[in-house]
Amino acid sequence: MGSDDLGRWGERKFASEDFRLMADCAYFDSQRSKIYIRSNAEVKRANRRKRIRTEVRNRPNKIVVLRSRRCWRCKTAEIVYDPNRWHRKLQLDLRISAGGIKRWITEFRTPFHRCLRCESPFFPSNYKSKKRLGHDLIAWVVHQHITNRLSFHQLEVTLKECFGIRLPLPEVHALKHLAARHYQRTYKQIIKNLETGGLIHADETKMKLVAETGYVWVFTSLLDVAYVYRPTREGQFLHEMLNGFSGVLVTDFYSAYDSVSCPQQKCLVHLMWDINADMLANPFDDDLKFLASSFGVLLRTIIVTVDRFGLKARHLRKHKSDVTRFYTAIGQRQMASEVAQHYRERMLKYRGKLFVFLEHDGVPWNNNNAEHAIKPVVRYRPLLKRAMNRRGVESYLVLLSIYQTCEYRGLSFLDFLRSGQTDVYAFAENHCGRRRRSPTSEPKALPAEEGTQR
Repeated sequence: MGSDDLGRWGERKFASEDFRLMADCAYFDSQRSKIYIRSNAEVKRANRRKRIRTEVRNRPNKIVVLRSRRCWRCKTAEIVYDPNRWHRKLQLDLRISAGGIKRWITEFRTPFHRCLRCESPFFPSNYKSKKRLGHDLIAWVVHQHITNRLSFHQLEVTLKECFGIRLPLPEVHALKHLAARHYQRTYKQIIKNLETGGLIHADETKMKLVAETGYVWVFTSLLDVAYVYRPTREGQFLHEMLNGFSGVLVTDFYSAYDSVSCPQQKCLVHLMWDINADMLANPFDDDLKFLASSFGVLLRTIIVTVDRFGLKARHLRKHKSDVTRFYTAIGQRQMASEVAQHYRERMLKYRGKLFVFLEHDGVPWNNNNAEHAIKPVVRYRPLLKRAMNRRGVESYLVLLSIYQTCEYRGLSFLDFLRSGQTDVYAFAENHCGRRRRSPTSEPKALPAEEGTQR
């Protein structure tokens, strides 16, 4: 296979039907299951062992009998049950505890129901509502995919090898979209909390998909993180998203942020690295040395105050006079160097956005918070191999936003998924300061469960 064939998906076009037959017969699985077993005894035995090893017996751990007391149509209690006609449904789930994880299968049974008044057969509503996959199983799959970046193929193999649960790959993949739809309310709640807060860090990165190349934007405060996918890098949506935001927006020097109507703090670390790179490339530029030295001294004195008192405006306002002296110094000096003149014009252009943090409490002087939040997306990109569409990446970003918010708030992402709640802030309040039980303490007795235990 050539390098041009890598990443090619979908049905190929063939100039001849003979070529199509040759391609179908050349597949690895087809040859191993139909050709090699006829000529190689070891391959035949290997296929037999694999078939035996993958056989799964879904024996239930618990059996629950469900009955309805009233007819759903006429509401009468005149119901008969046929003891010889039963309907059964298996629910695959996991039991997760501090000591480990094990498979848990529940069998729901219901007898045949018939109403004597309206002569209608029916199932109990609580029987029809039982899903094939349990909540903890879905939570574990989502947690492993988002937190540990396991692919759905790896999760399919892990479920089969470790828990004896055979789920087709499309069914495992569909759990991501199912969870993303369920937590849409949580995702919108995080975005709203960011918009009504006093601080937002923003950044963006490229994402290559099957049919397009888009961008993932991250918006984060000190406690909340939200990811948004956009097909282009244009920042028109920022005006609608940040409409009414009155806090401070911390960004890099990308021009799309300049038109947002709110106080802005540009990342001084970005500016420092740009100057540093040009200093190394122009070691004999005296004008650039003067500008870099003056800028470095100013930042050093401010950072000393930040390290001592934190990001408190009452201590940082004293450096406003230092900023004024810095701008006076670079404004009076004649810059013969084009590079130094470029940085002086850049600093003058963003004068009102470079030292905004001196006037606000809790506003950092860099955008490291957003750059840290964008790292999970960067690490996830090599796993895509251009095999994900827009719907898939949007579902992933919904779940990643919740995961990162839980991380920033010191919460367990798996515990939040297992709790069944969709309000991450109510979950945080309920788990504030809660300590886990010591492993040496005696476990509490569990209440008796309904149904027949096996």
